[in-house]
Amino acid sequence: MKSQPVDTTNFRVFKDWDIDFNGHKRNKHSRGAYDGEGINPGWLPQIERKP
Repeated sequence: MKSQPVDTTNFRVFKDWDIDFNGHKRNKHSRGAYDGEGINPGWLPQIERKP
């Protein structure tokens, strides 16, 4: 999902704030768990941290 850029200042305190669930770098227009298009392998919720 794409939209107008948002101010990401508040997210920068989190490790990997700019990485999507596939490990790809997000751009400033991205929204949601995955950036870009294509097949996303997904992952099942687990108690452990996602690698």
